Amino acid sequence: MIIKFNARGVWHIFDEVDSLQYRYIGSDRDIITNDYTLDYTDADSEDVGGSKSIRVELMFMNKNQLEGSQIIANSPIYLLNNEGRTIEKI
Repeated sequence: MIIKFNARGVWHIFDEVDSLQYRYIGSDRDIITNDYTLDYTDADSEDVGGSKSIRVELMFMNKNQLEGSQIIANSPIYLLNNEGRTIEKI
């Protein structure tokens, strides 16, 4: 599986994902981070409609990792199969 999202005009791709968990974040109090959490959100980012973007916390692993990765990004986030076709939009 592949995770793909755009943050600040740059596409980020995480490949060879074996397991994935995600949840929507309502407020900053809902975020549980560690030293390795990558935050791709912008505090004042807005979507096309002018409303606040939805933030998502993703926790995942791939076959080359010993520990899970944790990232926070704004929706939309695309999950793709190994052939690069979108299977879900978060």
